[in-house]
Amino acid sequence: MSQKVFYHRYALHSEERLNVKSARRKHEGVLIRVGEGVGCIHPWEVFGDEAVEVQLRELSKGRFTRLSKNAFDCAQLDAEARERGLSLFDGLQVPLSHATVGENEDVEALIKAGFTKLKIKAGSNVERDAERANTLASRFPEVQLRIDFNCNFRGDQVGDFVELLSEQTRSQIDFLEDPCSYKDGCWTGLRKLYGIRLAMDIGVEEVAALYSYAVIKPAKNKVRKIAEDARAHGRRCVVTSYMDHPIGQAYAAYQAGMLDAHFLGVCDHAGLMTHGLFEANAFSEKLGTVQPQWPSIGGTGLGFDELLESLEWTELS
Repeated sequence: MSQKVFYHRYALHSEERLNVKSARRKHEGVLIRVGEGVGCIHPWEVFGDEAVEVQLRELSKGRFTRLSKNAFDCAQLDAEARERGLSLFDGLQVPLSHATVGENEDVEALIKAGFTKLKIKAGSNVERDAERANTLASRFPEVQLRIDFNCNFRGDQVGDFVELLSEQTRSQIDFLEDPCSYKDGCWTGLRKLYGIRLAMDIGVEEVAALYSYAVIKPAKNKVRKIAEDARAHGRRCVVTSYMDHPIGQAYAAYQAGMLDAHFLGVCDHAGLMTHGLFEANAFSEKLGTVQPQWPSIGGTGLGFDELLESLEWTELS
C-alpha cells in the first residue's frame, strides 16, 4: 500500500443492547484517513468481523478485510471530492429512511417526526417479540413494520411467531429480515403459507432466491453487485448503515443516493438514521434529530470538515 494511512479511535455508547446476540453498550471503531479522505471501520464481531486491533494490524501489512477495504474505498472517494472542493451530496437525492426502534424508544415521537416504516429487532423470545409487534401495529396502524431476526430463530419458531401475530399486524408487515438461517428451509414455507415478504442481509451476496428485499450495508457489502442482482431478479434494495459512526452513516447515505439514481425503482426506504441509538457526540449532533430525511450536512466530501480537522490522527505503521 503506497499511500499513508492514519487512524482515529472512537467509541459509541448505547443505552441498551442493539442486538440479541450481544449485550455490550460500548461500541469501538476507528476512522481512517487516506490523504484528505476518511472512512469508517466499525466491527461487529458477533457477526464475524475481525476486532479493531486485527483490522488495524492487517491494514498496516497492506492486507484488507471486507470492512477495511470498503472504508479505504470510501476514503479515496471522499478525498477526491474534498480535493475538488465538492460535496458528495451535491445534486444527490437520498432515499427516505425507516426508524430503527430500540426497546425503550419513544415511538410516538418517531411517528410525529414523519416516519412511516419502523424497524424492530426480534429473535430473543417468540411470545415477547410477537406481543411487541402486535402492540406497535395496534397503536400505530398507519406504519409498516420491518422485523429483523438476525437468523436467531429456527424455522419452527418463526412459524410460531407469525401464528401469534394478529391479522392487523400481518397486514402491516413490510418484511421479515433474516427470520432464520437460509439453510433451515423455512423461507419457502413462510412465503407460501403466509405470503409474507422476506428480506436478506446475512448472506445477501451469495444467495440468489426466495427473498423480495436485499439489505445492503455499504460498510461491508459489494453495493453495485447486489443492486444489479436485485434488478435482475425483480427485488428491491434497502441500504442501511452498519450502526456505526456518522461517517459510516454518511457513506451509506451517499451510496443509497447513488443507487437510487442509477437503478431507478430498485431502492426502497433506507435505514440510515441510526445515530439516535447512541449517546450524542459532536458528529451525531451535526446530523440533528432522527428524521426520515437525510440532513444537509454541508462541507466537502462526506462533510464534517471542521470536526475531522479537530481530531488527533495516528499514522498506521
